[in-house]
Amino acid sequence: MTSAPSDQPPRTPTWQIVVAFMGASAALLTAVWGGVALFYQAGRSSVDSSAPPVAHSDQPAQVSTSSTFHPTVSPGPGGSGADSIRRQGSVTIARDDVIDLDTGRADWAAEEAPGATATDLEFTDAVPTLVSVHDAVMARLPADRTGEHFRDCATLSAEYGGTPLRADQMRPGVKLCVITDQKHVAVLQITDVRSGADREPERVTLAVTVWSRPHSG
Repeated sequence: MTSAPSDQPPRTPTWQIVVAFMGASAALLTAVWGGVALFYQAGRSSVDSSAPPVAHSDQPAQVSTSSTFHPTVSPGPGGSGADSIRRQGSVTIARDDVIDLDTGRADWAAEEAPGATATDLEFTDAVPTLVSVHDAVMARLPADRTGEHFRDCATLSAEYGGTPLRADQMRPGVKLCVITDQKHVAVLQITDVRSGADREPERVTLAVTVWSRPHSG
């Protein structure tokens, strides 16, 4: 007896269903990870584009230096007012030279006499003496004054004149007061005396203090 054909569609084998499901799952995971990667890359690009560019150079850093001379060195005793110091230093003057106590030059504008009209002190040659020149005046600091204060030299009056300091008076420790042609008050202390072949002073070293306050006389 022949059986009648069935109207139902043929059944898909189980193994084909499993294979199809696994393929679909793999495709889905691939799509998800691809989306995550694109999102991460877009975020990195946004951050990098917002950051300012950094310049790199193989050249060493350049350091600017400058050297400037300041006539005002440090305040004297009291720190201000009359005792404020304009300039302080040391100078060696040779015979037949002049120096300018108002200058800011490191060598105190030392040059051969007679020099410029701005110079204040001369070390004469024929008869070695220290003497004020042009419009400056000089005096020997009295023994009862130290020369540490502006007033020690500024309050002298009759002592100022044209009397030079002779060769036999040039010795370490001697102090002179000078009022410059620009009316600055200075004290000069002899710190060293060197003699020449004639046994007369050849070079004299002076410690110089020039105060800021001008002389009122």
